[in-house]
Amino acid sequence: VGHDNRRTRSPRPPRCFDSTVIMADLATNAPPESLSGHEVPETLSDEAKLQILPQVWSRAKFEQVRAALPAGVMLPHCTVNGDDDLPPASALDGALVVVVVWAPTGTKIQTAVVSFHLQTWSMTFIECLRLGMTNLRAKTKEGPAAAGRWENHPSGCGRSVWSDGFDAARCALLPSLVAQRPRPEGDAGGVVVLFAAPQCVLTAGSSNPLGLCWAGDVANCQIAQTPDLLSGTPYRLVKAPAPAPGGPKHPLRVAANKAGDKIWKWVPYFSKQGGTGVTAAASSQEYSVPRDREQADAILNAIENKQPVPIFTDPAAQKLLDEQAAAVAAAKKERVLSLKADGNAKFKEGDCQQALKYYGAALQTWSSVSNNDDKETASVLHANSVGSALG
Repeated sequence: VGHDNRRTRSPRPPRCFDSTVIMADLATNAPPESLSGHEVPETLSDEAKLQILPQVWSRAKFEQVRAALPAGVMLPHCTVNGDDDLPPASALDGALVVVVVWAPTGTKIQTAVVSFHLQTWSMTFIECLRLGMTNLRAKTKEGPAAAGRWENHPSGCGRSVWSDGFDAARCALLPSLVAQRPRPEGDAGGVVVLFAAPQCVLTAGSSNPLGLCWAGDVANCQIAQTPDLLSGTPYRLVKAPAPAPGGPKHPLRVAANKAGDKIWKWVPYFSKQGGTGVTAAASSQEYSVPRDREQADAILNAIENKQPVPIFTDPAAQKLLDEQAAAVAAAKKERVLSLKADGNAKFKEGDCQQALKYYGAALQTWSSVSNNDDKETASVLHANSVGSALG
């Protein structure tokens, strides 16, 4: 089924999206190249505390700075979801790292807060990060009002407008800024975000092929040609179960609902209908974020000619899908064996009715395992069920 171009109410897309304004903003508001050149105060006065802010770095930048530190000096960090351990650098979600910086007001200086700073201030990293988050919220409230925090492209894609070098940090660590963005008509689907540069965040709906195409074009075809690129990996904003009550609270695990039993979480984005290679997308499906000019042109060609929009799934995304499916299947098979063992125990005890319940639950779980070729287990479960029913 071809994509109905009228659904997005977008104009005919150009061969190359005009992002002159964005690229000019990047040049004007580029983050500092040097992380030194200004002494971090030994004592945190009330005024100095206001200069502490969280920042999001690329994995490459983090590794470069960490490697340059003197022996024994560590660079405290966490993931955008508040996890202490970073995933492998090659992982889809291994591209972003959260650090804390000292950023004097009115300058572009950003000096990384390292372990000896925290020791001098008698603070933990979490305490320092919490202070930085308080300052980031205040800094955000001092800027544009909620209705003016995003500039919408005709494709429906939104671009952050702070342009102060902390756009990515705001949107990654205060996810409600993205979740509550006023979305234009046609920008449908889940929230997809590209943290393209420290001063540029792009977001569009997962069912908005033109908006996703524009975001990918700007990030992966244009900003990627400059030193400003933070990450070309798209992320999906989801609601995840909140940690068990009573445990330590992390400033980056932000409630996503009033009940407080859900938190916001960033996960790598790939269209749910995607597969290996290229597939044609139906009008109700999710779409791809292009990783290069060839993919962007293919998407634009399809939309211009009202043809099925191609979906591109990179090998890393497909590998992650396969690993997740295998983990789910393994967990279900383990559950089947556990239920079967419980059924056998009840059968030996002479409780055939209870045994039948266990065997039935095991069969139901077994049937939900995709690509299941374990016919022997199914045969045994069916035989045991019959035996229990007759017993």
